[in-house]
Amino acid sequence: MHKKALELMDSLPENQKNQVQVFFDKYYPTKEQHYWSVTKLFAHAMYIPMFLQIGLHNVAKGKFSKLVYIDTHSGPGLAKIGGDERDIVLGSALLALHWPRVVASQVPQFKNIARGFDELHFIELSWRNTNILRKFVNSFTHVKVYTDDANRSLPRIPVDERALVYLFVDPYGELDSQLSYDALSSFVARHRADIMMSVFASHLARGFSSISRIDLLKERVERIFGPGFCTSTCPGAQLLCSIGAATRDAVLEAFKCLLRKLGYQKVVDIPVRFEKGILYYMVLATKGSGGWIDGYIDYISNKAPKDYETLKKLWLRATGRLVGLDNFF
Repeated sequence: MHKKALELMDSLPENQKNQVQVFFDKYYPTKEQHYWSVTKLFAHAMYIPMFLQIGLHNVAKGKFSKLVYIDTHSGPGLAKIGGDERDIVLGSALLALHWPRVVASQVPQFKNIARGFDELHFIELSWRNTNILRKFVNSFTHVKVYTDDANRSLPRIPVDERALVYLFVDPYGELDSQLSYDALSSFVARHRADIMMSVFASHLARGFSSISRIDLLKERVERIFGPGFCTSTCPGAQLLCSIGAATRDAVLEAFKCLLRKLGYQKVVDIPVRFEKGILYYMVLATKGSGGWIDGYIDYISNKAPKDYETLKKLWLRATGRLVGLDNFF
């Protein structure tokens, strides 16, 4: 996926390359490496073939009409890994588009997923980013790109109500960029959707703790976690709704409680680590209770490196700057 990202980047005219760099400067504001992104993209990449394999089986049985992918914060389609300007990979949206064909060509038992998703919907607030993203996907008729806030677009996307959806939610750590309860609940009430969501718990805890008025704090908390959250029995509710009391664990538990409230039987978290500890979590929620979910989590837990230095070595090996480690993918 590194080579494909470079190929796509090199295909851009100079002004659009500069726009990608503006995006990287905003979300990767230092020249430091961001090898932790490998864990997130690995968790995403390994879920896609399992979702498609099981989904196609259920489509064939008539349980679902089609398989749909939705990315609520897609960015320009590329992600930064290392400190060098060429240290890029496909972001979540383009990974969902291209990865099924790669897996199908390399792993015989997944050869039937080569067709990928029947529809892909990419939402991104920045028109600069969607201008770039559209260039990458304009030859794919089953891909739609929306320049809009996901809170407006998600409930309006014209998805068949009998479709099975993989919803990828990656809003970084600002309070304003989070998917609202209203947008998420209205969508999952009408659609069967598996959710993979990034939860920047520490960043969000700092954001909540910086609000000094209790009425504004409760309003902001309940915008994300739903009406009545502050008086609920959800773990973390009391801390999040008290001035200056929010913690990382309280934020994580609040998101997990929210997803269970929306009917998800299985809600698990995958920590994403950087040099100093846990940076954020990937939270997976599915309404199925099959053992394959546990198998997936075990696989991710066993395969994903537990420390940042190993992530760095794996990336350097993948880009030809280090030899001697086993393949990561």
